[in-house]
Amino acid sequence: MTASTKRNVPRNGNRTALSRYDLVLAVIPTAFVVALLSNVLFGIPLRTVLPASSLVGVLALADTLYVNPPIDGR
Repeated sequence: MTASTKRNVPRNGNRTALSRYDLVLAVIPTAFVVALLSNVLFGIPLRTVLPASSLVGVLALADTLYVNPPIDGR
């Protein structure tokens, strides 16, 4: 067997801290849950809340991928 060649990979000892990217991944389903709850609790039509929650998800992804992209070494 050969040894691993990934010697420059930083080791993060604190795995409990949430990163920015973890929060973005949490925003997307949260937007849809809020949309469904607003439909059930307040009677807002799904044709209104689903596009709004989709827009929230797209904006979160666009911000993460294009405005503040991941940088090597973080």
